[in-house]
Amino acid sequence: MFNDIPRLHFAALPTPLEPAPSLAKFLGLKSLFIKRDDLTGLAGGGNKARKLEFELAGAVNGGYDTLITIGGQQSNHARMTAAAARKLGLDVKLVLGGEDFSELKGNMLLNAMLGAEMRYIVGSDEDDDLIALMNKWTTELKAGGKKVYQLPIGGSTSLGSLGYFYAMKEISKQVESDDLQIILPVGSCGTFAGSVLGAKVFMPKASVIGISISRKKENIFERTQALIKGSAELLGIENPVAEDHIIIFDNYY
Repeated sequence: MFNDIPRLHFAALPTPLEPAPSLAKFLGLKSLFIKRDDLTGLAGGGNKARKLEFELAGAVNGGYDTLITIGGQQSNHARMTAAAARKLGLDVKLVLGGEDFSELKGNMLLNAMLGAEMRYIVGSDEDDDLIALMNKWTTELKAGGKKVYQLPIGGSTSLGSLGYFYAMKEISKQVESDDLQIILPVGSCGTFAGSVLGAKVFMPKASVIGISISRKKENIFERTQALIKGSAELLGIENPVAEDHIIIFDNYY
C-alpha cells in the first residue's frame, strides 16, 4: 500500500493502550485511554524510539560512523540517540543547551554512562545556537576522517515522523472505534505530524489535537505542514491532510 521505507527495530511494540476510568470520570468523559509510549524501551523509553527506527536506518545503510544531535539539557531525544548509537556500534556526540551544567544528573548522567561526548551552550537552548555548534563540531569531526550523520532536535524529520504514522496504525488495532480524539504535546512537531497523517489513513474519523509546549501556533502549523508533506511523499500518499485537520492549542505555551 505504501512505499517500503527502511526501518530498524529499537522499540518494544506494541505499547499498551491503558484505560484511565477514574480520571475519565473526574473529567466527565465517557472513556479515556493513555498510550504508554513511555514503555518503548531504549534506555528508559519515550516517543523518540519510534522516530529513531526510521532515522537511523539511513545512517546504518549510508555507512556513517558517528551520530550527532542537539537538544535541551535534559533532552530525552539526546539520551535515546546515545542509546541507539551504542546498540549500533556508532560513536555519538551531543550538543546541549540550558542553564545548569554544574553536575551530571538525570539524562546527562545517562548520556555519560552511554559514552556520549557532550558539548554545552550555557544560558541558551535556542535551536539556531545549537545548530550552529552542531555544524561546527561536524566540520571538526569530518576533518578528522569521521563520516557524520546529523539528527535535528527531537529527531523531527519527515523520515522520523513515520514512526508515528505507523503508531496510529497500531492504535487503530487497539480501539473498537476510530471515532475518538487523540491529544498529545507538541514540541519539534515530528510526533504530531506523523500522528495527523497516520490518523487520516488508519482512523479517518479520529481527530488529532496538539498542545504546544514550546512554540507558537503559527510556527507549529508551518513546521507540521512541511513534515506531513515530506512524509506523504516518502510513503507515496497524495493530497495528505487538509489544513483544518491540523488542530493546535498554544494556550499553555
